[in-house]
Amino acid sequence: MTEFRIEAEWDSEGDVWVATSPDVVGLVVHGRTKDDLIEKVRLVLPGLYEIGIEPDDTLSVFFRREQKNEESRSLLLAA
Repeated sequence: MTEFRIEAEWDSEGDVWVATSPDVVGLVVHGRTKDDLIEKVRLVLPGLYEIGIEPDDTLSVFFRREQKNEESRSLLLAA
């Protein structure tokens, strides 16, 4: 099992959440809602992660707005 740390910050100018990851080079995804962002991460992550994705791999998503840690979610990568 692999856990992917995803960091999402609110971009007030673009009115979107922007996700990056210290674990996955090249991951930059945006979404209007947190759920939209998570679904987009689930779609692009397998293509960016070279070793492959397993069914029990998880996402740990940390949502931050205005430099305050607002919420974190841990969920299976496969929807």
